[in-house]
Amino acid sequence: GARPPEDLRISKLLERIASMTDVVDLTAAGITDEDLKPILVAVSSNTSFHTLVLAQNIRITSCGGIEYLLGFIESLKPAFTLDLRGCETLGAPGGDCAACFEDELLEVFQEGGLDAMGVRILCDGTGMSAAAVVKLANDTPEAHIAAEEWASAVSATQEMSIAFNAHQSQLAAVWALELDADVEEKKGELTTSRIIGMMQELAA
Repeated sequence: GARPPEDLRISKLLERIASMTDVVDLTAAGITDEDLKPILVAVSSNTSFHTLVLAQNIRITSCGGIEYLLGFIESLKPAFTLDLRGCETLGAPGGDCAACFEDELLEVFQEGGLDAMGVRILCDGTGMSAAAVVKLANDTPEAHIAAEEWASAVSATQEMSIAFNAHQSQLAAVWALELDADVEEKKGELTTSRIIGMMQELAA
């Protein structure tokens, strides 16, 4: 069928992303190079996401990869997975920017230390070389250890956050009780002061 107007289509994609947790799955969503910018901004703004699936979006090209994906990949957090499998025009021989994209992606991945951070970029079924596919998949013991360490750190942070929020709630409850007691005490002082004043007036 005909593609819906671009603004409406992007809005619907962003709504889908907003409704997701942990994994953003946009498999075969008809995503183009120009769609990548708002999508990647939305994914980057939610730190709970640990996986972005853009598999089988055959309209994503190497030029879009250079313009949008490289910057996103540079800023990936540890243990993040980017799934580009089946994006067959990405890195396809003869396509514009093809060779540049693979070279620049490998450079970002290695020099940025993403391999040591446990980041994985799945590129099976793209136009990239077999060596690049293996390197970016990062299926190594070191990568798995990094991913496990990151998951443990996230879990510990969440537990600390829950404990902190519970402590803050307890403090707020205690403060409210003390405030109420202070108000009642001041009311009592006011009543006593008024009685004394009235007695002084009568005695005058």
